[in-house]
Amino acid sequence: MEGLYVDSIPRVLLARILVQLYIIPQKLVNNPQFNLIPILLDGLQEYGNTSDLNGLFEFCLEKAINMTGNKTNVNCWWWWKDLALYQTSDWNRLDLSYSKNKSEPINLHIQIMTEEARKGVIDIKYGHEAVMTDDKNIFYQHNVCNNSSCYVTYVEIKADEYVVFCCCCQGSPVRIDSILDATMNYLNEKHVSKKAESSSSVATPVSSSMQVLEQLVQSRICRFKHDKEIISKQQENTLQASSNYILMGALMNRYDPQEPQWEFYLRDFISNDDGKLWRVLSDHNAERNEIKITSDQALADIRGDNHFDEHGKLIQPRAHSRAFRPVYLFYCNRNMVVETMKLSQEEVGQTSQQQEGGNSMTESGITLADYILDEEDRGYVYDNPEDDKVCKVCGIDEIVEDVNNMFYCDQCDLGVHQLCENPPVQQFETEVDPWYCRECSRRKGIPLPQQLINEQSSILPYKRPAEQDNNKTEETKRRRDELGEGPY
Repeated sequence: MEGLYVDSIPRVLLARILVQLYIIPQKLVNNPQFNLIPILLDGLQEYGNTSDLNGLFEFCLEKAINMTGNKTNVNCWWWWKDLALYQTSDWNRLDLSYSKNKSEPINLHIQIMTEEARKGVIDIKYGHEAVMTDDKNIFYQHNVCNNSSCYVTYVEIKADEYVVFCCCCQGSPVRIDSILDATMNYLNEKHVSKKAESSSSVATPVSSSMQVLEQLVQSRICRFKHDKEIISKQQENTLQASSNYILMGALMNRYDPQEPQWEFYLRDFISNDDGKLWRVLSDHNAERNEIKITSDQALADIRGDNHFDEHGKLIQPRAHSRAFRPVYLFYCNRNMVVETMKLSQEEVGQTSQQQEGGNSMTESGITLADYILDEEDRGYVYDNPEDDKVCKVCGIDEIVEDVNNMFYCDQCDLGVHQLCENPPVQQFETEVDPWYCRECSRRKGIPLPQQLINEQSSILPYKRPAEQDNNKTEETKRRRDELGEGPY
């Protein structure tokens, strides 16, 4: 995330990434002691003035572990790989290795460093076991073989930058050593055949080209055995991830550095079981409803290039998306996503049966269930008096007196924590009446309240109408007359 600061990312988007993209385990989020606000604020204080977004994620995970009193070694079973890609070919060489004393990585966090790497964005990164037969992005037609289903792929082995060629014929990969051994056996059989055909008195000389070929094949066999031993020693303590990783989110930033603006693409598995719908969330979408797009459209937007769907239809990036570039991509373990979605849907169903008009946002924070809410549903949800007490940004009802109070907007009638607002709500704004949240202020074109040093009365974000002031003056006179007081 070179040249971009973490604190420029809207807090509500960071909160969604932390809880909805499996940075913090769901079991910790559901813990009664979990509180997202102090975790995020501490993280921003530590990493806000840096470009180390991964550092923020690791910091917040550690804070969540300590806050909930989790004594288990979470880092062994809940961790991710942070990778940076510069070229399109880097997508074929993602390092999926991990230590044997750990479980498979939960996520792959991928920084897109160049426009070239952006064009290679894929929807699913297949694991080590499936890559030979399922990931068609790294297969190339092999013209030597007459079988139309035969492909050749390049599998990089780290030792000495040695590259192994594998043939995948009818779905079965064949190792290079088997091919070389078969080639050597073929050459040896040719020699035997030549000797049998030759007369006892005249020997058929072996051509120089055949001798050179034998030497090359033999040399290659020896080199393969040598490299295989090195790789085997290196892999004694490492494994290759076999799970598939599905693209779940993309953090997008506007190209223009003078106008920092962020958008967050989030795959929606709740309203669409097969995950073919995406939500586009923005810090500046107060004037327009939340956007929902197809998975193919999301991929075209993220790539910034044309994309053909499974039916061969051309999908072009939306005009608005061309002003943005992907900074971070979030790939999540597909099996974990499916299991989590099932649990989330079961919990939502149970809550609906137990509570009439139940709230889909839990007291512990933003969860996967909260994004089944559409804009038209919000009026119904917040008709529940209990829901008026929670912050519309983080979904938490807890407050810290005189530090992180809840402010209620006179326009949308929703509450918001002081520190959840951007910029944070100042303490003097308790005297402002009417008070509008930042989102409604932008929508109404009202400037933020300013503290007047010499004024002791209420501080207003804008001038009251004259009629309202006259009504207050008449009310004051009436009370003085009732008390028998003069005008002075």
